[in-house]
Amino acid sequence: GAAPNGATTAAKRSGRQRKAPSHLRAASPPNAEQRASMAVAALSEPLRKCHAIVCALEKAPGAHWFMYEVDPVALGVLHYKSIVRAPMDLGTVKRRLEEGRLDDPHAFAAEMRLVFRNAMTFNVLPDAPVHEAARDLHDRLEDALRALWKQLAAPDKAASDAAAATGSKAASRKRDAVAFDDDDDDDSADGPDNEARRRRRRDGPPRRPPTGSPPPVVARRPARTTTTTKHAS
Repeated sequence: GAAPNGATTAAKRSGRQRKAPSHLRAASPPNAEQRASMAVAALSEPLRKCHAIVCALEKAPGAHWFMYEVDPVALGVLHYKSIVRAPMDLGTVKRRLEEGRLDDPHAFAAEMRLVFRNAMTFNVLPDAPVHEAARDLHDRLEDALRALWKQLAAPDKAASDAAAATGSKAASRKRDAVAFDDDDDDDSADGPDNEARRRRRRDGPPRRPPTGSPPPVVARRPARTTTTTKHAS
């Protein structure tokens, strides 16, 4: 006969695969895009700007020529490495940045320039499509590098200006201190001018009567009278 409902339900439950709680599940490893994003986040600010430059150039027209390393066999250019001694491509530069193998923006700039100079050296005709694309991207790169150098120089200039301003204030305070010492030396000398200066410094400025007060009364001496004695002649 048919199994009781309770037995059927228990059989169904026993056949289910139970999942571990979310906090106990092993985290899935990051994919290539996530690893690249984490690598870029770990870079210094100047190198992150370099990474942004190569990403922008990868989207430019004609960049597909320079995305990957040249395969002389696949492209039928077996003499390529006899002309180009140090091959370089945009993908390699980007990967070296993400792996931390480029120490500063100048090393990045050198490798990026190498990509396009190699292309113009091998494709020597100026009207060749690869040569034209390399020349255009090289110009774009130089524009981006000029902007980068200017951005990197701005904090140094601000720090230099701040240091100069601090030095100027210190020099001004020193001049004031020297002038004060000189003034004290002059006051120590004898003479009416120095005596008056010392008196002003001691007593302060002369006091003025408050507004509306009557003028001070000045006592006047009585006029002297002259008595003339007449003698009889």
